[in-house]
Amino acid sequence: MSKLDISVLYVEDDQFERLYWSKFLENKVKKVYIGKSGSEGLKKYKQYRPDIIISDIQMPVMNGLEMIKKIKEVDKDAKTIIVTGISEVKYFVEAFESGINGYLLKPIDRTKLSKLIIEIAQSLEEGYQPVDDNITRKRIEETLSESENLYKALLRQSHDMIFVFWRDKILFINKRATEILGYTERDFYEKEIWNFIHPTDKERITRMGKFLFTSQRILDKIETSVISKDGSIVHIDVGLNMIEYRNKRAILGTARDVTARKKAEEALIKSEERYRTLFECAGDAIFISNVSGSFVEVNQVACERLGYTREELLKKGTLDIDISKKEVILKKSKEIFEGEGSSSFETVHITKNGEKKPVEIISIIIEYKGEPCILSTARDITQQKLAREKLMKSLKEKEVLLKEVHHRVKNNMQVISSILSLQAKTVKNPIIRGYMEESQDRIRTMALVHENLYKTKSFSDIDFSDYIKKLTNNIFRSYGVDRSKIMINFDIDKVYLTLDVGIPCGLIINELISNAIKYAFVDRDKGKITICLKKSGDKKLKLAVKDNGVGISKIIDFKNTATLGLQLVTTLSDQIGGKIKLIRKEGTEFQILFKM
Repeated sequence: MSKLDISVLYVEDDQFERLYWSKFLENKVKKVYIGKSGSEGLKKYKQYRPDIIISDIQMPVMNGLEMIKKIKEVDKDAKTIIVTGISEVKYFVEAFESGINGYLLKPIDRTKLSKLIIEIAQSLEEGYQPVDDNITRKRIEETLSESENLYKALLRQSHDMIFVFWRDKILFINKRATEILGYTERDFYEKEIWNFIHPTDKERITRMGKFLFTSQRILDKIETSVISKDGSIVHIDVGLNMIEYRNKRAILGTARDVTARKKAEEALIKSEERYRTLFECAGDAIFISNVSGSFVEVNQVACERLGYTREELLKKGTLDIDISKKEVILKKSKEIFEGEGSSSFETVHITKNGEKKPVEIISIIIEYKGEPCILSTARDITQQKLAREKLMKSLKEKEVLLKEVHHRVKNNMQVISSILSLQAKTVKNPIIRGYMEESQDRIRTMALVHENLYKTKSFSDIDFSDYIKKLTNNIFRSYGVDRSKIMINFDIDKVYLTLDVGIPCGLIINELISNAIKYAFVDRDKGKITICLKKSGDKKLKLAVKDNGVGISKIIDFKNTATLGLQLVTTLSDQIGGKIKLIRKEGTEFQILFKM
C-alpha cells in the first residue's frame, strides 16, 4: 500500500510510545514530525504546518489539550486527533469542544487510527467540509461506550476512595471508602458529609466547595482529615471536580489515604530537627559539598571559624578555603567517591581575612537531597599543633640531655677503667692484678652499652646484635687473642633490648667469652667460640655461648662455685628472669632463656 501524501505531527512524552507509533506512522504517511511535549509540539506545528496533529493529553510543561487550543488559535481548521489513557468524561468534553477530529483511548487500536487518518486525508483532498455533527456524536458515543467498562473496572479496583456529593448529601461511594473508613455504604448515604470531615477542616472544605462551584475549576491535592468509624483520624489527599450526575450538578471527589505518609513526614521532620540541632551544635565545623566541590550546606561553627556569613560560604567550595593545591584536593575527593567512601587527613584552611588554621578533616560520602555528597568535619587543631611543637622541642632537649648523660657515664667508666689499669701496674701479685684486669673488662662492657645508646636515636633500646660484635672485638683485643687461632662465630637475630636487660646480658657474655679464652683452649692450637642470640617464640630470647674446647669438669657445680665470673653469670641470669643451662658436649655451652 502506497503512503498517503500528507504530513503528521506526533506529540508524545513517553519514549517507547513515541518510538513505536512514529515507526507506524512513517509506514502510512510521507512525512512524520515528532514532539516530546506540548510546547515542543506547538513550536513544530508553527514551523512545519503538518496536515494532521496526533497528541497525547498528559505531558510536562504544556498538555495536549492546551497545545491544540493554541494551534486552533493559529488555524481553526487544523486536523487533530487525541490518543490518551485518560477516560474521564471532562477530558472527552473538553477535547470535542476544542474541535478535535478524533479521540482514541490507549491502548490504541491500529485499525481505528489508520481509518481516522485516511478519513481526514480524504477530506483534505476534497477540500474543507463542515464537520458532520451526527458523525461526531457517533464517535463520542462509541468512545464513551468503550470507556464505560473501564469506569466500572476503575471503581472496583481503585486503591483510592471515590465519591459523589452535592451540598450535604453523599450520592455515591465506592467500596474502597468503606474499607478504609470502616463505615457501611448505608452509613455514608444516611449521614451528612460533614459527619465524616474532621471539625478543624470543615470551614476550609466549605470555602473550597464554594470556590469550585463559582470557578468551575478542578481542585487537586487538597490535604484534609476525616474520622473513621473507630474514631481514628485518617489523613487524605482529595481532588474535586464539578460533574453532571444523573442529570444533576454534583461534585466528584477522589481521596487517597496518606496517613502513613503523613506519619513518615512527621517523623522525618522530627528527625531533621534533631539533625539540624546536632549539625548546628557540633563543636566542629561541618561542610557538605557536592561532586564538584561546591558547598551545599555548612553549619554555624564553619561560618564563625572562617569569618564568613552562611550566604557567603554557600557561594564557595573546598578549593576556596583549603591551602592545598587544586590537584591534591581533587585527588582526595576522587579517592573518597571511588574508594572506601571515607578519608581522614590534616590540611590548612584559610579564613576570610587570610589567617591560616590547621585542621583535621574526616570525610564520608552521604546522600543529601537525593545527590551523592561529601560530609566533612573540620576540627581546629591549632592548639594541638602548638602543644605538639612544644612537646617535640622538649623531647629534643631531653634527648640532648640524655645523650649527654650516657656520654658522661661512659667517660666516667673509662676513667674508672683507666684508674684500675694504672693501679694494676703497681700491683706485683699476678693474681690480684688479674682480678683488677677482669674488673676493667666488666666496666668496659658496661661503658660500651652507654656508648651505643648515645650514638643511636633511641635512648631506651640497644641494638644488641651490633653490640655483641663490638663487645667481642673489645674482649679479644683486651686478651690479645690471635684471631687465626681462636675463631669467633655469630648466629644472631636483629634484637633490641632495654638498658635493664642489655647491661646484664652484656656482662654475662663478657664473663662466658673471657672464661672460654682463658680456660677452653689450654694445650690446643686452635678453637672456636660461637655466640647465639635467637628469638624463641612467646616473646622469649635464647642466649648461648659455646666453645669446642676441653670442657668444664663434671665435678664442678657452676651454680655453687667460688669463682666470681660464674657467680656473676648465675646472678645476672636470675636478674633478667632467665633460666640457665649448662651443656657438656664437645666443649662447653651455656644457654640462657629469658623474656624480651
